[in-house]
Amino acid sequence: MTAGIERFSHGPVTIARFGGRADQQMLTNGTATDRFQYGYDQDRNVLYKLNAGPGTNAPANSELYHGNSGANGYDNFNRLREFQRGTLNGTHDSITGTAATDEIWTLDPLGNWTNLRTIINGGTPSDRGETFNAKNQLTGVGGLTTPLYDNNGNMTRDENGRSITYDAWNREMKYNGSITETYAYDADNRRPSLTISLCTGTITDSFYSTDWQVLEEDNRICGGLTANSQYVWGQGYVDDLILRDDNSVSGNLGKTGSGLGKRLFAQQDANFNVTSIVDTGGAVSVRIEYDPYGTPTYLKNDWTAGGTLPGSWEPLFQGLRYDGASGKYDARNRELDPTLGTWMRPDPVGYVNGAELYGFALGNPLASTDPAGMRAQPSTQPATQATPDFSNLTGSPVEIRVVTPGEPTGDTGGAEYTVRFQIGPQELPSFNRPVDSTSGWIIQHVTISTRVWYCSGERKTPTANPNTSFWEAWQVARGIGFTDWAGQLYDKALDTFTTVDEGKGTTGIIEVRGRVAFFPSYSLHRPPWGHNSPYTNLPSILAAPGWNDNAGSVHDMTVTWDDCCGEHETTKVSTDP
Repeated sequence: MTAGIERFSHGPVTIARFGGRADQQMLTNGTATDRFQYGYDQDRNVLYKLNAGPGTNAPANSELYHGNSGANGYDNFNRLREFQRGTLNGTHDSITGTAATDEIWTLDPLGNWTNLRTIINGGTPSDRGETFNAKNQLTGVGGLTTPLYDNNGNMTRDENGRSITYDAWNREMKYNGSITETYAYDADNRRPSLTISLCTGTITDSFYSTDWQVLEEDNRICGGLTANSQYVWGQGYVDDLILRDDNSVSGNLGKTGSGLGKRLFAQQDANFNVTSIVDTGGAVSVRIEYDPYGTPTYLKNDWTAGGTLPGSWEPLFQGLRYDGASGKYDARNRELDPTLGTWMRPDPVGYVNGAELYGFALGNPLASTDPAGMRAQPSTQPATQATPDFSNLTGSPVEIRVVTPGEPTGDTGGAEYTVRFQIGPQELPSFNRPVDSTSGWIIQHVTISTRVWYCSGERKTPTANPNTSFWEAWQVARGIGFTDWAGQLYDKALDTFTTVDEGKGTTGIIEVRGRVAFFPSYSLHRPPWGHNSPYTNLPSILAAPGWNDNAGSVHDMTVTWDDCCGEHETTKVSTDP
């Protein structure tokens, strides 16, 4: 909280029945500067977004994600088919009067847009037909320049007729637009440098965190180096921007002599879109709204046209860095074209999101984000965790194979063992990946019970292996393998259980149990935590309604030791299987 700004983190938010955010507010001195209310279907597809922010013009900027009167706006694969912007009726299932914008997508079986119909203020519909080749690359875009691709699948000419060049590692090196932008990369594929017109323009050097978040950008004009901006990020999501300090006003923000004197706060909706930018006095300098695939529109504080972004501001749609010169988003490993709703390069990790290497967010950008440009993930913010509810769902057993038998790693409780999960009838021999007829989720409930005593017989509070209960989730991509919650692909679907020593002069027992079940994607659209972090950070929940603790598959590890008796019995481990 800074200078009267009460920035949303775990603030006033209501979680809907199916785990999404129902009501989210951003507050300044107790007054909402942004407020959005949502409705969801049972697959957690967003049905509407009510703009309940300040001012009489706010409701007219609400959004409906289907046709009027409750018409289904999603297909059977939960891909978006219609979007309207206007004033919602009282039941939030129709636009009152004429929609300011109405976009309707026609999709082929792989999710490619074969047509985009746009209707502005009830006027004459405008159709943009699109065609694709067998590689799902665009071969025609109605009314726009046909994109071109190189032999590696990289888009070398965009819909505006601008050329793009790539290096041998398929990284974008140059965009030839109204101005020419040249990029450089470090060894981790991060862009540390953006050059505009070489020595006649500005070179921007970017410095990153280990999570690939921009921390500082410096301007370098043929030798001179000046701090341009610094960023602070939230902990709930990798692109959850809190604030930016810049040098448009001279000052000492960050540290004395930084030259940064202007601080601006970012406010987001449930999809991490930056919806407004607020100064330290609580005044909204600009509002931003987007079409579902990220094309931004800038508004004034009163929601009317004519807003202007602060100089060099980049984080916008889903928190991604927007390049105003090219109109594209930098998502670390790829570039997103919001006009076409596709990536400009094929997925660098292959077919993890189905058979389409260019599709963005599984065709549902309201429910999924892809901050790394590699793999869609649920976009629901994790500020308040919804309790998992497996009611009316039946999980199937998972075959558990021991990879490393339980072995002591210390004398007073330290141990480790590793198991491998398998759901298919066989494994691919080279990678030990599961073969399965469907995609879905493996859910594991882990409980750890620890009892420790001193040699005197006094009970000792476990310090290294606390009693706990938590949940883990792995996504299973059909015929490919396992990924963890963050989307990291495993060549081997392994899970390792580790305990550590409780200390000399103790005796005790540690019991670890994992209960595992597989839920196919058609029964469980995604695990119901609404969490974006790696699986090791899933919320600890002691009881889950509907979870059958007698179903699924079980594996156990029991660790005992006695450092008190005369023989000093060191760690013993037994496992099942």
